[in-house]
This record gives sequence, C-alpha cells and structure tokens, in this order.
Amino acid sequence: MKAIINAQICTIISDPIPSGTILWHDHTIIDLGPNVELPTGPEIYDAQGGVVTPGLINAHSQAGLKESYNGYVAGDDSNESAFPLTPQVNAYDGINPRDPIFAKMAAAGVTTTAVAPGNANLLGGSITVIKTVGATRADQLVEDQVGMKGALGEFPKRTYSAKPFPPNTRLNMMALLRQTLYSANNYTMARAMAPADRPIPYNLMMEKTACLIGGHTPFFVHANRCDDLYSTLRLAKEFDLKLVLVNAMEAHLAVAKIAEYGVSCIVSPGLKPLDYYEQQNGDFRAPLILLEAGICTAVAPDSTYLGADELPALGLKLRQAGMSLEQVLETMTINPAKILGVADRLGSLEPGKDADLVVFNGEPFTPEGTVKRVIINGQSLYEGGK
Repeated sequence: MKAIINAQICTIISDPIPSGTILWHDHTIIDLGPNVELPTGPEIYDAQGGVVTPGLINAHSQAGLKESYNGYVAGDDSNESAFPLTPQVNAYDGINPRDPIFAKMAAAGVTTTAVAPGNANLLGGSITVIKTVGATRADQLVEDQVGMKGALGEFPKRTYSAKPFPPNTRLNMMALLRQTLYSANNYTMARAMAPADRPIPYNLMMEKTACLIGGHTPFFVHANRCDDLYSTLRLAKEFDLKLVLVNAMEAHLAVAKIAEYGVSCIVSPGLKPLDYYEQQNGDFRAPLILLEAGICTAVAPDSTYLGADELPALGLKLRQAGMSLEQVLETMTINPAKILGVADRLGSLEPGKDADLVVFNGEPFTPEGTVKRVIINGQSLYEGGK
C-alpha cells in the first residue's frame, strides 16, 4: 500500500478535498477522502499542502510517431501520405516507446496520451491511447483503436496538391469521403449476402471504413474552418457517424450548430504559431465558450515539435483567458477520458481507477504551481523541486 497525505485533492467528479489522503495498491486507487484510515506500514508521501490532480491526458498527439531528439523531429511516421485514404493503418504500429518525449511528458504531469496519425489524409488510420511510461508498446497500452483519424482543409490540400491524384480541393475531399463510405456500406452488404461457397474477399480498408457507419468507431476529424466543420457535421448526419472535431480552431464560431449535433471537441486554440489562413481565428477563450454551451470539450496543444510541457503551458493560457482551475482540469482529465472511451480507468480520482497522480507545489496552471511529483500506474516516476 502507498498513500499521499496532507493534500488538496481535485477529484474532478466532486468538490475538492481541502486536506485529504489518497491510498492505492499496485496501480489502483483504493480510497481517498479527508479521513482515510491507513493500514499498518504503508509507504507515505507527505504533500505538505500541495494540490493533487489526476494525471493529465493529452487527447491528440503524434508522440512516438514524430520522434523527438534535442528539440527537433528526428523521424516522422505520422502520415502515410502515398494515398489520401488509409483507414487500414494503426498508429500503434509506429510508436517508438523509447522516444525521449515520453519521459519529458511524464515529468510535466502528462501521464496518458492519445497517439493519432497526422493530418494529411481524409482517412488516416486508427488512434491508440497509451501511458507515457513503458519499455514496450504493450507496456504503455491503455486501449488500442479507440477511433479513426480523418482530416479536412489545408493539410490534405497541401499534401496532395503536387501529386497526380486527388484531392486538390475541398469539393473532392467530401466527394471522396462520401464515395468511400458508400463503398464500405456496399461491401458490408455484399459480404453479408454472399453465398458460403463464393465469399467476398476480406478487405481491411473497407472493414475499417465500414465501422464508422452507424457510429461503431468514433471518427476524429481534424478541421479548422467553419465551413469544414459544417461539412463534417453534414457527413456525420448522412452516415450516422460518432463525430469528434479535432483542432477545431473556429469551433467557437460554430458553437450553436456543434451543440445541436451533440458532438465532442478536442480544441487546439492556438498555442503554436498560426501558420495557415484557416488557423487565424484561434482563440484561448474557445474551450470556455464550448463548455458553457454544454459541449464535451478537451484541449490539446497540436504541436509540430511536441514540446513536453505544452499541455501545462496551454493550461496557463486558458486560466489567463478566464477559465477556472476546475474547467481547465475538466478539459485535460475527465473529458478527454470520456472522448477516448477510457473514463472507466482514467480522468478522475476515485476508487477503482488507475493511480495516475500529479502533485503540484501550488495551484496548477499558475506560475507558482510547478509539478512536484508524478505517479503513473502507482509508481513514482518523477520528483521535482520541493
């Protein structure tokens, strides 16, 4: 048994505990509260009044796919850009668990990250959720294939504008997506009706695409401009897709329609340089606007270079833009856990969930609130300044 005592505990699902104890065994939280009875001889860490939160969750990244070393990208396996439709690929197969970015993310309090293919393809492949510790991908794994990555807008246009096949325009992006979804539906019906002695050959691309129809697999679509967001919403209605809008820099300008459709958002409001026209309306107030409209909202840095401390840095910007500590934590803990389908294990502090904890010196996402200790899977991985 291990315990943290004398902690201000942000459970996320209930009121903060001003002075409490968290008890865990192996990798699972056993109990927490103001008056937890400790067993004989537990390993105790005194938080000395520090703030304890769940481990932070980066809801969208290419960590381990864009291998980082000394501040630059050493290798990039994030986009299979030979063809705009690659639903058959899986981010899990390209993650390098020894990428030093993971240790740096863990030290910044990011204990879990979703790893997704990049933004080049209309259908980019499957998304994996992993912990930021582990010697192998299997050690890191929380949940594989939690959704399908897709993209619209400038990124696919830029990737394929110089290639001898589409899409080169937003018109053809939507046409290709629709045709592929119709083809996948036809493939599924054909396989179901085919006689046993003449089966339709298995097609991995069609199988993965067909899982989007009817919402069996969530569709995480990277799009920024309002018109691209509206196009994605129309497609979701047409094929009954379970949609998550990713990056979504103009989501706050389309908030009424997004709320009407009941989709979730992973917003990147502009921490990195705004290099493209479609990013110019990024606003750090956007997550608050979406939350107040009742939209399940997470935040992610969406950085090209995967700075390890970018999620906490984003939290500071959001606090300065008017979000409360509770709201910022919601977008970095329980909401990403819900969106990624792992809220049964992660995203809040309660018995039965993973013992992923971050101890801050002071109030998180302020200049004074530095990370003091990080615990992942019940093991202390990092200890900062006192």
